Amino acid sequence: MIAGWRGISRLVAVAVALAAGSAAAATGATTGPTTGAVPATRLPSFYQCTRYFKVVETTYGVPRGMLHAIAVVESGRNGIPWPWTLNIEGRAVYATSREEALALMHGQDGRLRSDVAIGCMQLFSRYHAAAFPVDDYIIDPATNVAYAGAFLRFLHDRNGSWAAAVRLYNAKNPQAQDWYLCRVLYWRARLGYQRQTPAMDRLCSSDTPPVSSAGAGIKGATVVARAPVR
Repeated sequence: MIAGWRGISRLVAVAVALAAGSAAAATGATTGPTTGAVPATRLPSFYQCTRYFKVVETTYGVPRGMLHAIAVVESGRNGIPWPWTLNIEGRAVYATSREEALALMHGQDGRLRSDVAIGCMQLFSRYHAAAFPVDDYIIDPATNVAYAGAFLRFLHDRNGSWAAAVRLYNAKNPQAQDWYLCRVLYWRARLGYQRQTPAMDRLCSSDTPPVSSAGAGIKGATVVARAPVR
């Protein structure tokens, strides 16, 4: 865990409350027991990640569409973030329900596994599960997306740019960071949040794979470079 990141639970609580209120207002929903908004079983899975992106981005000043693009890269199925995506020891698993994902996340002893990336934003349990007061919260879309938004803001403030934040969100070495950033930029443009720019063309080759990484998971890195993110 990155130094100075231990206070994240307070930041997440704020974003989750805002996300829950926004989602409830948009859907006319009542409060649920886990996420603070609509119980997971009452919404289609394809909507459960995307409904939180806008309010969390606004809360933390994250560029519009960045969380959406990262989620497609991390957990996407056919270009749609999937809330029950896991990556277990490098193997992508698209669980069909929250209940199935919860079962797969935990070992036979009932404890949360330390080798799994979880949910919409693929939070890696080894580094980030301790921030959640209850293990199950890490899979819930509201808390999962809120945590990622707060974490991106932290990376931006610590490293000076959104490009650096995106690189550090996932990859460890400079080449992998460039590759990951290009995939996020590709999807951000494809989803209509930004235009393709000459600077993107210079950084990203035409064969940058526009596919989901399905859970390399949030991990820290030490080397930072810059690229255009508007």
